[in-house]
Amino acid sequence: MKPEVVLIGGLNGGRPAGREMLIRLARHLVTGYRLRSQRIVDLLEKVAVHIVPSVDKAGFSHNEEGICNSDQSEELNMEDHFSSEFAGQFPIVEAVKEGLGVSHYVAGLVLDTGGVGVRIALNETNSGLLDNMTMDGLVAGFQKRIDQSKCEKELRPVQDGSLLQHLCYWIACDFPARKEIPKLWMRTLHPLLEFLEAAKTSVHGSVTDEYGTTLTKATVGVHTSKRPIETTSGAFCLAVPPGKVVLTASANEFEMRVERVTVSAGEGTSLVLVLEPDTYEHKYHSYTEALQLLRYIAHKYPNTTYLYSLGSSAGGRDLPALVLGATPRVHRPGVPEIRLQAGLAGGLQLAATEMLLHLAHTLATRYKHNSLVTQIMASSRIHIAPLLDPDGITNSSIGKCDANESSPSGSNLFFMFDGSSSRPEVRAVQQWTDRYHFVTSLNVLTGGLALALPKGAGAIDTAVLRRLAKTYAYHNDDMLNGTFACGSKSYNTSDGILPESADLGHLNGSVMDFSYRYSGTYETAAFISCCPAPNISEFSALWVQNKQSILNYLLQATQGLVGYVRTKSRDPIPGANISIEGQPLQRPSTKLGEFWVPLGEGSYQVVISAPDYYTMTKIVEVYAGRSTTVEFLLQENIVIAGLPKHVFVVLTGSLVLLLMVSALCLYTVVMSQRQPERAGFMPVQSNGGTLFDDDEDDDDGIGQHKSRKSANNSGSGGSVHSKLLKTAEYHDDTSSEDEIYNTRNWKSSAK
Repeated sequence: MKPEVVLIGGLNGGRPAGREMLIRLARHLVTGYRLRSQRIVDLLEKVAVHIVPSVDKAGFSHNEEGICNSDQSEELNMEDHFSSEFAGQFPIVEAVKEGLGVSHYVAGLVLDTGGVGVRIALNETNSGLLDNMTMDGLVAGFQKRIDQSKCEKELRPVQDGSLLQHLCYWIACDFPARKEIPKLWMRTLHPLLEFLEAAKTSVHGSVTDEYGTTLTKATVGVHTSKRPIETTSGAFCLAVPPGKVVLTASANEFEMRVERVTVSAGEGTSLVLVLEPDTYEHKYHSYTEALQLLRYIAHKYPNTTYLYSLGSSAGGRDLPALVLGATPRVHRPGVPEIRLQAGLAGGLQLAATEMLLHLAHTLATRYKHNSLVTQIMASSRIHIAPLLDPDGITNSSIGKCDANESSPSGSNLFFMFDGSSSRPEVRAVQQWTDRYHFVTSLNVLTGGLALALPKGAGAIDTAVLRRLAKTYAYHNDDMLNGTFACGSKSYNTSDGILPESADLGHLNGSVMDFSYRYSGTYETAAFISCCPAPNISEFSALWVQNKQSILNYLLQATQGLVGYVRTKSRDPIPGANISIEGQPLQRPSTKLGEFWVPLGEGSYQVVISAPDYYTMTKIVEVYAGRSTTVEFLLQENIVIAGLPKHVFVVLTGSLVLLLMVSALCLYTVVMSQRQPERAGFMPVQSNGGTLFDDDEDDDDGIGQHKSRKSANNSGSGGSVHSKLLKTAEYHDDTSSEDEIYNTRNWKSSAK
């Protein structure tokens, strides 16, 4: 869809120079396109140019060439006759109005004579900042050349009922001589082309419901503009200045949509604005009604929600918390736990409670319908506690915008987390913090229009906290103004973040300060409104203003670095310390060895250390728009007797082995001495004798001995002499006894 621009000349029949300029422009554009001039081709392919060179051609006969100050010119002027006061009186005016109503031009220019300057039909009541910026961009070419021509005439102001948003360029002479036309054309050509080229910077698209059906009665507007337009057959086109543009689209029975786009100079940006049905009951809920709403959500969406209790208030009321996610009842490894809470700063801050009730309803109902909601629910587990001070809730403050008003219960639980409070609500939140390993937490408050951060964080943690806060503020235009005032107090901000010196930034002893220092949770506070409970008619706009901020905050919490600290066998290591870029983080790894750091895009040095393990360092690349998962497998490093475990084990094993070898050798020696038969001959005792006679026994004795042995062996088994070898005491498998011991040879050698 191209932006359409209209150029009109001759609204005043007594001043025909505008007609001549537009006729020449038409010829210039056609010729340039035919000759394929790059500038003209690019212009006509991106912008539809409507040229109306003459409207009141009959008036030309009432003036004469070369007369610069004709009284007839004012009488014939039709430019200020477009109000209802003149309805139906001037056919030529009605024809122009009809043409304007049909085509929905994004910009228009009335080229006239009778002065030098630019008239813009905008004022403080009918225009906003963006309108003026757009107009300035369109007429910049004319404004640069005004100084080059002098004219004694003063431009009269734009009258009510003029051609409204269209512009007027004036030339001093009413009816210049024809010889002046070429010079006048050369002065006019480039401003006209720049006007048309500025219209290329535009936003166009359509408005549909979630099923793609075009919404023909939708209204599209631009933030800081006071000129919303109705869509034509669901389509729209707006000329805008280059840069960030915030669009709004609305229709009956649909929730207003806010879309932020960045438009490049000279380019058209196309988009489709999808509106979601508005099924939420816009009201301030009592405690009972709020509890019923949470129970209804949990009952209707059991697969994605789960309602549990944090405990009871001092008045005995339940403190409900609703968890939402793809697996609401169990923690999934690597999936961050996120917390949102309201009500701690007093029950009068009804807007904060309603904001979280509406958020819970949106997350539950738009899952699988809205891509952003679906992504958040699939990648995180969200805990919402909108009623942390139920005893203090009252509707008496609706419409009262005293930001300093206190809770009827006389308490502000937000600042009771310095360890001195015994309030059950405070203990419940502390136990809640212990129970779940929340990565990020958002406190929703009233009394301002900015974000606050905990104090004393390290460089990396501060960067993470500021990134989360800036994400919230980026989608809330009122927070990016750099300043805001609530009542008699005014505050300066940077990127929507309060300085620590601001009284709203004094958070010592707050739940935010406690959560960060005690558990390492990246907790921020969002002040969404000066008024604790604005009129309910204003709350819808407040919800729309903060909806995208909260959703993108939740999405940001799921991105960055996701780490696992494990042993070599992949068992989790709980309590491991994490350091990034030399800055230790407040939070150690979980019992599953997980840790999360919502870092921005970049390269980071991550150091992991744990008792009894070697420290590990990695360079991690974190990418925008998604999470980066890294596993750290640590090597054990246990010291025993002053030595590393593996060294001690090796030395101990070597010593044990040496002792075993030594013992075996000693055993072998001892056994060889106790059993000499294993080595050779063994003397055997028999009645005090030996196997052989004493050395003094002679050969005769030996012969007699052998004779007696032979005689006995020949008998029937007589007794063996005491000096004979007893067969039962000596065994040998050798076949020859002489091979065992040659007695004769031994005796001979003995002699």
